Amino acid sequence: MHTIKDSHLAGVIAVDIEVIPEKKEEILREFPAPVFPQQEVAFNINEKKPGDYAEKITVLLNSFSIEATSNGGKWLKIELSNNNGKFGAKMWDRNGSVQRTAELLETYSIFQVSGKIEQFPKETGPKSIIIEGIKEYTGNANAFELLPATEKSIEDLTIELVTYVEEIQEPYKTVALKGLKTYWTEFSTKAAARGHHHAYLSGLLKHTLGLIRIIRFIRDQKANPIDAMNTLIDVAYKQSRDESLYNVNAEVPVRERDMVWNGTVEHLRTVFNEVVRRKNEEINFDLLVLAALFHDMGKMLEYFNAGESTVEKYKWLYPNADFSTYNPKPSGIIMDPIGGGTGHIIFSTMLLQQILVKENIVLKIEDIGKLNHCIAAHHGKLEWGSAAWMEKPEAFIIHFVDLLDARWEKADPIN
Repeated sequence: MHTIKDSHLAGVIAVDIEVIPEKKEEILREFPAPVFPQQEVAFNINEKKPGDYAEKITVLLNSFSIEATSNGGKWLKIELSNNNGKFGAKMWDRNGSVQRTAELLETYSIFQVSGKIEQFPKETGPKSIIIEGIKEYTGNANAFELLPATEKSIEDLTIELVTYVEEIQEPYKTVALKGLKTYWTEFSTKAAARGHHHAYLSGLLKHTLGLIRIIRFIRDQKANPIDAMNTLIDVAYKQSRDESLYNVNAEVPVRERDMVWNGTVEHLRTVFNEVVRRKNEEINFDLLVLAALFHDMGKMLEYFNAGESTVEKYKWLYPNADFSTYNPKPSGIIMDPIGGGTGHIIFSTMLLQQILVKENIVLKIEDIGKLNHCIAAHHGKLEWGSAAWMEKPEAFIIHFVDLLDARWEKADPIN
């Protein structure tokens, strides 16, 4: 028997799943888990002290820009990464070194870098590298060794997700399983964001599972969904209070706007009250699980990173497109040069439609409308990137669980 034990939201949501070996093999055969290298093999800037020297470390370029100094000179602002995460670097100009290095950065993606570690502000700020030497890496480095990945077991995340999907009713179950099967390679490895939350390989898988965990809690763990949502707001309130108390005692308190839980409890309460106003409307939790599965699916196209199948992901939607000039340079987690201009909300509805059409699955038009509404409105506000106002209780709930999971991840990324 394969046992999965985990918890979510300070242990409020407990995970305890037992799967027989045959079922585990069946799931992982259908949805093979990607294998990532061990993180400890890579340079970890957090283990270094200011003044230490980094010698020929292999890194992936995320981004760079040429900045102006106060006296009219130039310097390079660079973001690098490996599978221990992102970190900053800078290079001062010496006899035209900024321009020469910028041309190098335009051409290549993987580099060997040497330089001194600094921390600014001292003791409290992020650590970075003052680059003294840089050259393109010509070895056989695996780009995935240069990107951060989830610390959770990918196999366990996969088994748990598929187990939950197989519990929902038809036709939602078929749509979900066909969608997972079609998009699995990208979906199981993609990040959920560039920096806000779940900004690492398999972050999209972990975030999606997080939403479904919370949805199931709202459905099952209390007398009614209203009671369950109220309990979750209490959890958020405790986290917000603890963060505030920690900030009071911090040597250098952070600004209120930079606090993880700033304004979250108040907003969750507002969303909760909207669900209360609709308490007599039946909530379709099976549809809600399906909406959660697809809500960020479009991030597979919105974001780009080294090691992905850049062309194949677009062939899902545009099989006849001319890809002869589409060849983005391998990089860290960035906006895709094509998909970044469209956004994941639009792509998510398109990917859902593709499954319905390709697999010839019949859904009531009201269900299709509600699914599209949940996806379009899941950011909650137009100024937060939503494509529609929230109207249905399912849309309010998916925004509620999306925001709660994102905030929790930002506060406790290894939960």
